[in-house]
Amino acid sequence: EGPPAIASGLKMGVLDAKAEEMLLLEPVADLSRCTLGDEGATAVSDLVKGTSTAPTLLLARNGISSMGADSLSDALAASHSVTTLSLFKNKIGDEGLTSLADALVPNRMLATLNVRDNRITSVGARALASVMQQLGDACGLELLNISDNPIGPQGCTALAYPLCRLHTLNMSNCQIGDNLAPLAVLLKSSRGASSLTTLKLANNNIGDS
Repeated sequence: EGPPAIASGLKMGVLDAKAEEMLLLEPVADLSRCTLGDEGATAVSDLVKGTSTAPTLLLARNGISSMGADSLSDALAASHSVTTLSLFKNKIGDEGLTSLADALVPNRMLATLNVRDNRITSVGARALASVMQQLGDACGLELLNISDNPIGPQGCTALAYPLCRLHTLNMSNCQIGDNLAPLAVLLKSSRGASSLTTLKLANNNIGDS
């Protein structure tokens, strides 16, 4: 999740020279577990908007809410340098994911998005699915990890829609249950049209049916 020493490069949500150097010069900027909060997420976003930064941005376990996600969304829309964004175990919720989804319209370079364990429900999942469906093959997203969020069967079915470039979808522990008939019909009907090659559904009480 990132070395704890990095946290010394951030105080009260403000990036110091060490953290800025990582964002600007390193291929992977791992600012996980740095207690960034929304203020720190905004500071990161301002830097991303202003110049070319690390293509991989890891912001796990930072207490980032929908406000911080809004700032990151603005950065993604303005700059296309970030190709991988991890927000694992924050609290962006449906509003935050909806904001990030909107950034996919101008930004076709983001290929990997990890929003595992972020208090996202079917509302956020369907908002993201709607944007991906709208963009179709123009959507750059290829890997989505939305596990450990209670998106339920509706969110699950929406995200499995075939008209996008998504090839890996992790929906483990998403309270999907055994009502997978709509998903099964969708996947069967989309054979040959879907780019999805990996679908993870562990810990969803699916059963044998």
